[in-house]
Amino acid sequence: MMFLQPGRRWLRQQILGSETIQEVELIEGREHYGQKCWILAFDGIDTVDQVRPLVGSTLHAREGDRPQLENGEFYTRELVGMKVLTREERRETRGNL
Repeated sequence: MMFLQPGRRWLRQQILGSETIQEVELIEGREHYGQKCWILAFDGIDTVDQVRPLVGSTLHAREGDRPQLENGEFYTRELVGMKVLTREERRETRGNL
């Protein structure tokens, strides 16, 4: 999976009300099986004390390096601009599609 291959990534954080973006080098990574998360190692981040400030950060990768999603899963950016229907509206429009 491209997402887990070593290379440049970016960590976005909110610190004291302002957004920061930090470039990091991914050394290795693996899926945390049974969870929807990843275990990652970054160059120069070697201790728990160095990791603590990064908790809650958003990891950014190039589009081609993102994990492939399962059927019915979407990236947030793919949902922007889509029409949302309630169950009732969906039942009403089902025959009109």
